[in-house]
Amino acid sequence: MRLPVLVGVRRWSVLCHPGLKPRSFAEGNPGDVFQQLRVLTQPCDGPQLARLAAAATDAARHGALTSKQAALLAYRFEAVGWFSSDVCEALGSSAERFVEELTVAEWLVILRYFAASGFTQPNFSAAAARWLSGSAEDAGGSGLLQLPQLQELVATLASTGHLSGPAAEAVVRSLTHLPPEPDTGTLVKLTACLAAADAGEPGFYQNVVASVSKLKTGSTSWAPVVEELDSSDFWRLSVLFLLAKADIVRWPLVLNILRKLDPRVASMGLPCSLVPLLCRQLRLAASENEAILLEARPLALELTRAAATALSALRSPQAVADVATGLGFLGAIDMQLAEALWKHVAESSAAPNGIAEEAGPGSLPRCFLQTAWAALVARCVEPHQDMQLPGFGDVLSVVPDAHLGTADRLVMQQARQVALCVSSANVKIAEKERPMSSRPFGRAFFTRHRQSDQVRIGKAFVGRLRELGVYCREIPAWKAVPAGFGEMAEKEARPQAGRAGKGGRRSLWRKRQQPRGEATVAARDTFVVVYTPQRDGVREKELRQALRVTLWAKHPLLLAAEEGPRGASTQGCCLNGFEAVEWMLAESKSQRNEQQLEHRLLLLRSDSTHKDICTAAERFATVQLGLVGVHPQ
Repeated sequence: MRLPVLVGVRRWSVLCHPGLKPRSFAEGNPGDVFQQLRVLTQPCDGPQLARLAAAATDAARHGALTSKQAALLAYRFEAVGWFSSDVCEALGSSAERFVEELTVAEWLVILRYFAASGFTQPNFSAAAARWLSGSAEDAGGSGLLQLPQLQELVATLASTGHLSGPAAEAVVRSLTHLPPEPDTGTLVKLTACLAAADAGEPGFYQNVVASVSKLKTGSTSWAPVVEELDSSDFWRLSVLFLLAKADIVRWPLVLNILRKLDPRVASMGLPCSLVPLLCRQLRLAASENEAILLEARPLALELTRAAATALSALRSPQAVADVATGLGFLGAIDMQLAEALWKHVAESSAAPNGIAEEAGPGSLPRCFLQTAWAALVARCVEPHQDMQLPGFGDVLSVVPDAHLGTADRLVMQQARQVALCVSSANVKIAEKERPMSSRPFGRAFFTRHRQSDQVRIGKAFVGRLRELGVYCREIPAWKAVPAGFGEMAEKEARPQAGRAGKGGRRSLWRKRQQPRGEATVAARDTFVVVYTPQRDGVREKELRQALRVTLWAKHPLLLAAEEGPRGASTQGCCLNGFEAVEWMLAESKSQRNEQQLEHRLLLLRSDSTHKDICTAAERFATVQLGLVGVHPQ
């Protein structure tokens, strides 16, 4: 990714460097321009600086300046705060020889002045990148610089688009062993640039994050490339790259970044290889805090467009699965991308040099399953309708039961929803497909942090309805299927009978191996309510009301959004991918038995008090069931 231009960068003393002495510039008779620049201090007279810059530009264009004089000129103009593109163009005419003729400190001054002026000399930047990466005989120059100098050079090359490949990897190798007590701010800026270039492995970034006590989301050393964008947006996105490369979830930091980030920065040269990592990072963060679902939606929509552009570069099954699951869980995937992902997986798996050759054991079936689930979120496939995607009806036959038995709960819930849609569609299931009874259908897509609120609100809501004389029958999680799919209740996997395990060291070890954000749990959220009004002590059965109700506790910010969110939503509230598919299956009415109960979805704030829950239950009983004379508690 091409990072923004640096301004106000930290300056190290050039004249004190042993390779850049004042007497070095006396060899070429610097003349009156250097003498006047030497005595100038800020604030300076603008017209005088303009005349000096014009004279220096004319001398450089006529070849009257040596390489060392060019370095001194850049240093003097930088010291007085005069940045001119004309001066850069004049000095850039001979920039190819700077790296060879000057010391490191000297040509770094010129490179820094070019970057601060918004000027790029491709040959000069490429020569600096080659010096940084080294060769087969040379280990490169990254080990010769101090950490602040290395950070400025890396940031400058990133701003010109030359920090990629060998240069970035050479810097990562030089930082394998971090210096003792480094400047954490400089270290984070350096590694953020490397993360934006997609260099290094997760272990390197994990060591950096572990050595930093606090990551900050603002920096004054970044300048905008586009006038409409805030300068700190690029830094915030780079910190997000750093977390994604480290595969570390810090949802408070991600939430802070997303609330201040302009998502348009993601469209400015985002590396294709970082799209799956960002999708995974946002999904894991949203699993930790549901409010991120709303804050991440604008950036996720930009990632959807970036993924559509970079589709041909996604050759790893894990990368395709991360994009499909990440954007699907965030509810931001659209129909075009979902269809393109499905066709890409189907075509690449059959190609001689396609995605199948890079797939490990079980990775390709998982990729098929998660891509199919993303198509459900995008509504490419809907229940009770003919399949529009070729081969979608046979997707479960590709996934072996042994793989599902050892898969995490996220994949099991995706398999459950895909199986529900496939079984309801008007398609002929392949004969090679095994019976549905062997599939895991237990409904458990709630995150652990949300389970407590879901259980608390559900109990209080049902309890108040029962106090009002309404019959309520809760549906267990292993039996909860959307309305219109009652025939599948008998085929759902029931919990194993017998005594529950006592746990111990082995069960504790397995719990620790479960990644945070990946584990999903069950919570009773669906129940049937029946109310029969009475008159003079006699129940009027012909007026009986029966409904099927799904109650979800949602974050207050998701319910208080001023504008309707783009992507998966209902009643003006953001839904994650699992909720969107579940409610799509519930509200589908085509080919449904008319005797099925009507299904209602209720959304309550997750921070609702007991009084708020009771008030909502009374309102539901009055509006939906026709109760009269309800007395609030």
